[in-house]
Amino acid sequence: MKVAILYSGLMRNLAETIHNNLEYFQYLTNDIDLYFSIWDNIGYADQINAPDNIKTNRILGENIKITEDVIRGLVPRNINIKKIKIEKYHLNNCQLDLINGIDNLGLPGQFYKVLDCFDLLDSSINYDVIVRLRCDILLNNKMSSEYLLQSVADKKIIFASKIWYNYTWEPGIRCINDMIWVSNTELMKKSCSIYKNVNKINNIISNRNQTNINHGESICFMNLEAEDITNNIETFDFDYIILR
Repeated sequence: MKVAILYSGLMRNLAETIHNNLEYFQYLTNDIDLYFSIWDNIGYADQINAPDNIKTNRILGENIKITEDVIRGLVPRNINIKKIKIEKYHLNNCQLDLINGIDNLGLPGQFYKVLDCFDLLDSSINYDVIVRLRCDILLNNKMSSEYLLQSVADKKIIFASKIWYNYTWEPGIRCINDMIWVSNTELMKKSCSIYKNVNKINNIISNRNQTNINHGESICFMNLEAEDITNNIETFDFDYIILR
């Protein structure tokens, strides 16, 4: 079995999460490839938005310059790093021109990097499972390998069941968690295509006469609508913690 994990965006607390993340998926296989599309600054966040956000010691200094050597130094030697792409971060580097705007100035960069990381995948490799992860998440409860593999075989995308703290997704709710996705290559490509689907998402907003500002979880769901894959949603109650 072959698994790829896609890390994108600001690196933040990867020094404290990488071993947890690898252990989480190594019960499937030790044959894991890592792909990184990362900004050049560490980008620590101070907001404690919910009880599942915790302040940490921040092993790497706040002014550290992110380089390939820094990333490679965090990853166990028995894990294969396929590609690393590092770009200089600036708010003006990326645009997300959505009707009604966005509630977080970091979203254009986030969604640009999600797509960019997927595009790094080696197309000559047939991955059984693709995982999209943010860099600052700890995963504390494993789903069974049978559940995960059957969901992927059934052409499902596994999302965290909670949209945010104490708010659980169910059919009819037009928001989805944007922190961890698990699927096959075909569906991961579609779910990662938010940044290039702006016009399709704007059509959805316009057709609904929506007037509320857009946030990350609603944008992610509208992208699934734009790709016509909302019926492929599967959820799992990930017990996760976000490190700040």
